[in-house]
Amino acid sequence: MNKILKIIILLLLGGFLGYLFGKYGLSSIPKDLPKIYLFSLLAALIPLYFVVVGFHEIGHAVAGKLVGFDFRMYIIGPFFWEKENQDWKFKWNKSLNLSGGMVVCIPKAEHNLRAKFIKYAVGGPLASMILTILSLIAYFLISASVTAHFERFLGVVLLVTSFLSFMIFLVTAIPFKAGTFYSDGGRMLRLFKNDETSEMEILFLKIMSKTTSGQRYAQLHSSDLQRAYELADKLNDPFKVYLLGYWFHNAFDKKDYDEAEGFLIQYLDKIQEIPEAFRGVCWLDASIFYGLASKDLAKCKEFWDKFTPSPFVPKGQILMAEAILEWLSGNHVKAGELKIEALQQLPNLLDKGMAISMRERLESLDI
Repeated sequence: MNKILKIIILLLLGGFLGYLFGKYGLSSIPKDLPKIYLFSLLAALIPLYFVVVGFHEIGHAVAGKLVGFDFRMYIIGPFFWEKENQDWKFKWNKSLNLSGGMVVCIPKAEHNLRAKFIKYAVGGPLASMILTILSLIAYFLISASVTAHFERFLGVVLLVTSFLSFMIFLVTAIPFKAGTFYSDGGRMLRLFKNDETSEMEILFLKIMSKTTSGQRYAQLHSSDLQRAYELADKLNDPFKVYLLGYWFHNAFDKKDYDEAEGFLIQYLDKIQEIPEAFRGVCWLDASIFYGLASKDLAKCKEFWDKFTPSPFVPKGQILMAEAILEWLSGNHVKAGELKIEALQQLPNLLDKGMAISMRERLESLDI
């Protein structure tokens, strides 16, 4: 019932915004503007959308930097930039689910995470509101003092920019959930609450900040993992599947292979809850696990074959899985080459704790 109500509210909001745009936005277009400008306005809508989304995401990035997070990834539509070690690299984003824009900023420490993540979440909607106001002010300044066609057209572009940015502000500021993703407003609401949802989210952020800052998975506190998972299970929260992944890696890193396999089976059973662009990490986790823990070539290849390349899957993990597969197949020369390439990629991993475990596993291959 709650989901139906949220859908109805979003549809009503979309209809209301469309009405406002039609009544006040389109009606502001001067009737005597040459048709070339009207066509230009239509052609500019997609670039303008990228501008307002990009500005929103930059707001998150700036807020992240201000609270001491490590800014690592920036996506707008088909454009994808990722920081590898200290250098920014461009890639093409082929995931439609993430084409709406995304920024990844990684906490470097677990201190005061609640306040820091609230500020990080606020950064996007705040940037959208700033762009809305600045574009509207510029529109009124231009429309009040010019008569030339181009300047009047520029005024309309500014008005449309203001409207789109305000729409992004509303859509992101309103608390809602889409799949496993929460809107900025939804994330803020979860963090503001002093309840089990807030406790679970803070625990998850604490666990994540430890591994990304260089603590290996074997050193994660079992009490934190247990409590976070119990809360996620009780609340049926989307973070549950990711916590299964942390449990798996914790057991795998401690070489408790029976326990790790149990968590891996549960993890893969819920893989549909993970955005498609990130599922490749799960298949490679399984391929690597069976290749090293039980030296099972058939299972290693089975999960490798399920893997689909994605710019969101670390190159080092791909090379490592392929090296293990070649090693089990007896192709030691090829496996050795892949091992060297994988080791060279480890400094680029976002998850520094994982990089420690991966290095040990690669170096254990007798090739």
